[in-house]
Amino acid sequence: GLSGTLPSGALSGLTSLKRIDVSDNPGLHGVLPESVASLGNLSAMLFNLTELSGTLPTSLISNKRLQIISAHSTHLSGHIPRGLGPLQALELQGNRLSGTLSSWPASVLALPHNRLSGTLPLGLPPQVGSSMISSIDLSYNSFTGSLPSTLSSAFSLVSFKVAGAASAHGRNGSTRLGLSGTLPKQLG
Repeated sequence: GLSGTLPSGALSGLTSLKRIDVSDNPGLHGVLPESVASLGNLSAMLFNLTELSGTLPTSLISNKRLQIISAHSTHLSGHIPRGLGPLQALELQGNRLSGTLSSWPASVLALPHNRLSGTLPLGLPPQVGSSMISSIDLSYNSFTGSLPSTLSSAFSLVSFKVAGAASAHGRNGSTRLGLSGTLPKQLG
């Protein structure tokens, strides 16, 4: 497999590149290069099971062709860029992401096992092309507040997971979930 780092300027000249997949290369480490965001034809970035770290470049929000970001089980940290999306899939499970979700950035949203917190977005999840929201997994983060009632309008939602969300210990040592409220009839 690949080892070493992704040089910061190595990708910037590849303007026709549509897909980057360096998954399953545990010897690949270093910071996700900012130059990735300058690839205007890029539709998919896959960095799964690598040792890449750092943050998702904020400039990714300007790439309107980008549809898939998948970097599970890496060492990404920081916030999900505000204004990212709408994407077909944002799969960032098992990282060190923190902050809040300001919107629903993808039709398939897999963010379990991070350090995300705050309340869930109130608006409807996005429709990307002909595909509407189908799967949300926010398990093992620290979200609080109520489940948005607007989720009941997401007719194509197939899976919604918040297992272990905001586990906190009460005075008597019991574990409680940080989300409250009732599931909309359409989800229950």
